[in-house]
Amino acid sequence: MPVSNPSMDGEVIKNSYGKVLQLGISEEEIKTALIRIRKNYPDLPIVIMSYFEGIEKYNLFNIKEYYDAILCPDRVLEKTAEDINLIQIYHEEMDDKTIENLIKNNDGFAYVLSGKGNTGSRGEISSNYKITKERIRSISDIPIQIGFGIYKSSQIKELLQSKVDGAIIGSEVIRRIDEGDKNSLSDYIKELKKYTKNLY
Repeated sequence: MPVSNPSMDGEVIKNSYGKVLQLGISEEEIKTALIRIRKNYPDLPIVIMSYFEGIEKYNLFNIKEYYDAILCPDRVLEKTAEDINLIQIYHEEMDDKTIENLIKNNDGFAYVLSGKGNTGSRGEISSNYKITKERIRSISDIPIQIGFGIYKSSQIKELLQSKVDGAIIGSEVIRRIDEGDKNSLSDYIKELKKYTKNLY
């Protein structure tokens, strides 16, 4: 959900947020879209990502029945009586105590960063995610998804060979949408899905 200062995101996602904010979006429009997605794809897990600014602005906790989990990249959310499923972000600079605390407040899957930087970067992915993955695996069997800088099929293959559960791709999908070629986007997704059924 778009915010004015997406600090962990690169230019592609920042620009997409800017377009939406310029047009305007409301809590009711978000709810309507979620209802439509759920109706058309009843077996598809829906995870909302928004910075804390967006969680408050769009009252996302108030519409929790319309999605399965929420991810907040700029603040660690903790479980409360509101019973909202949470996704947490992990990276190699976290100590064991921090990882343990995040796991206690994590549902669905763990979002592990491939390395430092912002979303949408290109190049070869760092192997640092393997360190984080092993530390999580030492205390939990929660599914692990890798994100940041993932954009091509060879990276998906590499990730699956390292025994993670899937990949998170956002910026490259937005790039394809911005290009306006539906066939290009469709072919891209088909190419990626050759390697995994757990592609986000």
